[in-house]
Amino acid sequence: MANATPALQAAVAATTKIPILGTSVTDYETALSMTFDPAKGTGINVAGSSDGVPGVLYADLVLELVPNAKNVSILYCSAEANSVVQSNDFVAAMKEKAPNVKCNVFTFSDSNDIQTVVTTAIQNCDALYIPTDNQAASNMTIIHNVCAPAKMPIIAGEENMCANGALATVSINYYDIGHVCGEQAVKILRDGADVSTMAIAYASDPVKEYNADYAAEIGFDMPDGYKKIGA
Repeated sequence: MANATPALQAAVAATTKIPILGTSVTDYETALSMTFDPAKGTGINVAGSSDGVPGVLYADLVLELVPNAKNVSILYCSAEANSVVQSNDFVAAMKEKAPNVKCNVFTFSDSNDIQTVVTTAIQNCDALYIPTDNQAASNMTIIHNVCAPAKMPIIAGEENMCANGALATVSINYYDIGHVCGEQAVKILRDGADVSTMAIAYASDPVKEYNADYAAEIGFDMPDGYKKIGA
């Protein structure tokens, strides 16, 4: 079992025979550099569960929370292919829903340049969107410390990122996708299922959540319909 894209890629590089199950992987085609139908399996010794959420849900979140937004910045690590996919998905959704809103992409290479890049990203924007990016998730404290004084609404890719310093998210339950991954393992180990034809599993019913502490810190009044993280 490989948790997150880098772990999955390392496992794939190590064996073509042992069944590999991934979880917390946003887009398996991107992670594996392959094209396939996720509903029919990868065709190789890999299956698993995804934490992917359609970009249109994040676009809706931005437009609901910041209805007068004219510029939205997108932040992620340039080394994470899944983040590129999520960013492109978000931009496409935003272009369709609100063509007058300009999306600007800002990338960092490692934790050493996050503060500088975030400072630049928020200078002329109305909201900041961060996809489920591993490097960004590990450095939410830095991002928070730059954005909070600027009263910047941050839309994060998942619950833990939001809890560690963002305003709101559309989040899946990571326990649930881990449980689904475990069920796939049972099917392989006990029932003899073929990992190569096993469909990639996805979370159901993403939930709109918000970080009450960050909302208070930036003086943001949340609309109804959002679940407080930790409640």
